[in-house]
Amino acid sequence: MTCTSQFNVNHSVSGGLRTRGIHKTSTENTPLISIVTVVFNGADLIENTIKSIISQSYSNVEFIIIDGGSSDGTLDILNRYNDAIDFWISEKDKGIYDAMNKGVKYCSDGSWIIILGSDDELLDISVVIDEIKANSDCINIISDVIQHDIKTKVKRYYKCWIPNDRKYKDFLKFPLHHQGFFTKNKNIIHYFQPELGVHADLLFMYQSLARGKTVKINEPIAMYNTGGTSDLYSFKNIQSIFKVARELKINIFLCVIHAPFVFIKMLLKSIVSRKMVIWLRNLFSRYAYVR
Repeated sequence: MTCTSQFNVNHSVSGGLRTRGIHKTSTENTPLISIVTVVFNGADLIENTIKSIISQSYSNVEFIIIDGGSSDGTLDILNRYNDAIDFWISEKDKGIYDAMNKGVKYCSDGSWIIILGSDDELLDISVVIDEIKANSDCINIISDVIQHDIKTKVKRYYKCWIPNDRKYKDFLKFPLHHQGFFTKNKNIIHYFQPELGVHADLLFMYQSLARGKTVKINEPIAMYNTGGTSDLYSFKNIQSIFKVARELKINIFLCVIHAPFVFIKMLLKSIVSRKMVIWLRNLFSRYAYVR
């Protein structure tokens, strides 16, 4: 069942190859890559993400899109690529991590899951396929990523790494990014916890690491824009990090000791966050009025 952007957002609508009985499977020689993208009113960006996925030279890829009930033309784009998307659904959700949980549950058994944002770009994944074939006992694959500053247009290489066994040593340095993290859809018992806030993906990745062997690839697999949710709300950013640390039983004070400059930078961002600027402006305007 497909639709256009003119629909009742209170109802669920879906489309893609699966709705026509076309399903994909994962084998030893052709591992299935499951790409989950969540979107809400992302008509101006999501097409570039779609193109980066369907242009891959490796064909055993399933693409799952979870839409939160868009009304800006996003669904027109999904319909346009209906024969290239394996499954998409549009319905109200409880936020980005609720939508991600839906997407993960739609992934085929035994596939390799990666979460891409609706403005992310997937690069060549052939090196990932090679590593999966060479490491049959592997559960996770970590790659590097490219950060694209949407304001300056500057692209920066970000080197990810497998976290230290003593997690507090590099927890605040963000060794993991979900755009460069593949995990096998096998015996997954932990999902995203929306109540943790903007960094709930960190907990998901750390819990996935505990499931088994992890391999690191020294190449970028995806590019993402900086200036997203976790950048805009810096105070919530810090709160979320503390919550994730508590879930992982990481001593946040040891984290600060091992990465003091990182924490200070986060704190400064919080101080000059948009909400703080508005609060200060209102405060000084009231003071000027009183005088």
